[in-house]
Amino acid sequence: MRECLAFIEHILSLYPSRLSILHERRQWYEGMIHSSGGSKVDGGEQTPEQERYVAAMQRDPQICSLSEFCTKVENAVAMLPEPERQFITSRCFLGMDYSEIERDFNGKTAMYKTRRDALESVALSLLGELAG
Repeated sequence: MRECLAFIEHILSLYPSRLSILHERRQWYEGMIHSSGGSKVDGGEQTPEQERYVAAMQRDPQICSLSEFCTKVENAVAMLPEPERQFITSRCFLGMDYSEIERDFNGKTAMYKTRRDALESVALSLLGELAG
């Protein structure tokens, strides 16, 4: 069970970097959409070049994969009670050490119980996403 919880904690720690890559990738496409010239056809809102970039962005496998990962993590964390969400945010998203987090949870025992509860809930949520 420890290995499973450590694995879930590792997966959650990937969220900030993957979210950043997702935003960068989307911004690149947005820049290309806005910088592509041409004239609009038949009163459309975008030029044919812009429409090609929009379609390419929607099909981009990296954007699709990162978006799916980020959405699943966000949904799993959003369902947690506040103390568990606080732990996940502090440890996995902000990269704080356990010694720093421990102060917010009145000792090691409470912090590790919160950690276990949070990671078990996230694991069940993510497994439910995979099964569904």
